[in-house]
Amino acid sequence: MFRQYIDQLRKEQIVETIEKHVSKEFEIGQYLEDFDNHKMVEFLNVENSEFKLLGNVCTSRKTLALSIGTVESELHTALLKALTSPITPEIVADAPFFKNQSEPKLLSHPIPKYYREDAGYYLTSGLVITKGLDSGIHNSSIHRQLILSDTETTARIVPRHLFHNIRVAEGMDQDLPIAVAFGLHPAVILAASTPTAISVDEMDIANSLLGGKLKRVRLPKSGILVPVHSEVVYEGVVVKNKRHKEGPFVDVTGTLDRVRDEPFFRIDRVYYRDDPYFTTILPSQTEHYILMGLGREAKIRESVLNVVPEVGEVYLTTGGGGWLHAIVSVKKQSEGDGKNAIMAAFAAHGSLKWVTIVDMDIDIFDPVNVEWAVITRTGEDDLIIINKARGSSLDPAMDERTKTSIKVGIDATMSLYKDVESYRKIKIPRD
Repeated sequence: MFRQYIDQLRKEQIVETIEKHVSKEFEIGQYLEDFDNHKMVEFLNVENSEFKLLGNVCTSRKTLALSIGTVESELHTALLKALTSPITPEIVADAPFFKNQSEPKLLSHPIPKYYREDAGYYLTSGLVITKGLDSGIHNSSIHRQLILSDTETTARIVPRHLFHNIRVAEGMDQDLPIAVAFGLHPAVILAASTPTAISVDEMDIANSLLGGKLKRVRLPKSGILVPVHSEVVYEGVVVKNKRHKEGPFVDVTGTLDRVRDEPFFRIDRVYYRDDPYFTTILPSQTEHYILMGLGREAKIRESVLNVVPEVGEVYLTTGGGGWLHAIVSVKKQSEGDGKNAIMAAFAAHGSLKWVTIVDMDIDIFDPVNVEWAVITRTGEDDLIIINKARGSSLDPAMDERTKTSIKVGIDATMSLYKDVESYRKIKIPRD
């Protein structure tokens, strides 16, 4: 499944192969930045590493759409359909990654350090899979992990489903079994990055995106279910009541996320396919923005559709780190639709800091066009400012004492009480 996707990109000439020896420190990041939003990059010779490495796996919205058999304009629709029609994956008895097993040697894996300011070498693409000890429901999510040794990592865990599972295990005085999988189809990573209820197994969403083709297998020690097509899989535990300093780390906004005491992971076993691919995500670049943001975009669109009958596109902007600023295009039916759309967007994505609502004629992916709409269509009552709202930990302007920030909504839509001609941008005739 994952390898078929790689072959598909090769046919489209969207893979750049680097045969020369590359350093884990900075050089991998330099190549990924050079081909950002353009090509997947395959590294065949990473220093002191036993595996090949792939980055920019989901290098653009186009390749993500290609991976699930749709087009860019239908990505939100495809994801929302999968969310409402999950399919439980088949469980099988064996997987290619069981062919090879070893003691963990994380320092010999192709795990980069991207920025001088980072605390060290980071796993950025690992799918962390746990099973709730209270519910028995599997949870899959992506978490950055700082490498501490050949067998140990510490991971940034925000208060969501994995955080809950760790707390439950500690309340039962138990370590929490985990798997960390690498080399996964983009649909799996997208599903794991999309907000769902804690009662939902994200792999049911991934399986729906993949038309029911996803299969899983149980790991021998923990019984955790892992996608069969995984290239490399770690098996271990979150150690109960143990914390370690994690950070600083350059996260999605391109700014340093601070140091915190975070959960401690111990890796006990590594499984891998023959000639496997390890994977990584370059922070604060296109793949990071897409995978973090697209699920939130879909949720925003769904929420806005509840209050405005016609919604065009939704975009979490590059300038907002794919996370903090949403632009939404709508067709107004009444004068207050723009304000309702703003409130619906904030309700759908709690980390959102800024929302700009525009008309359907505005290209929301063109920052100049959006700015033009803001300047020419925003009136005296078209700003909503909310002070002291719960902020995002990824917002460097958040007040660390109160965990609050500002939220701003801009209604940059045309007034229904004015002649539409007064808003039209006049162009040189080309007839």
